[in-house]
Amino acid sequence: MSANPALVAGYGGELLPAPFQGEYIACRRDGMEILLDGVQTSKGKWSAKGVLYLSNFRMVFVAKKEDPSGEDKFP
Repeated sequence: MSANPALVAGYGGELLPAPFQGEYIACRRDGMEILLDGVQTSKGKWSAKGVLYLSNFRMVFVAKKEDPSGEDKFP
């Protein structure tokens, strides 16, 4: 897992994952919530609400806003 993948502005200015060659977004779900323990943040955990993208290569979560750790997305 990595944090802060490249994002691009889509239609209407929405941020979405920059696609790899041959990648396509198969599903997008708004209103998702994520909680991760054991990540390298000041609190050792990360939680946020946002959008989950599922592609033919990966899943990417993009938070609606940054938390105090500065993280706003996880693939």
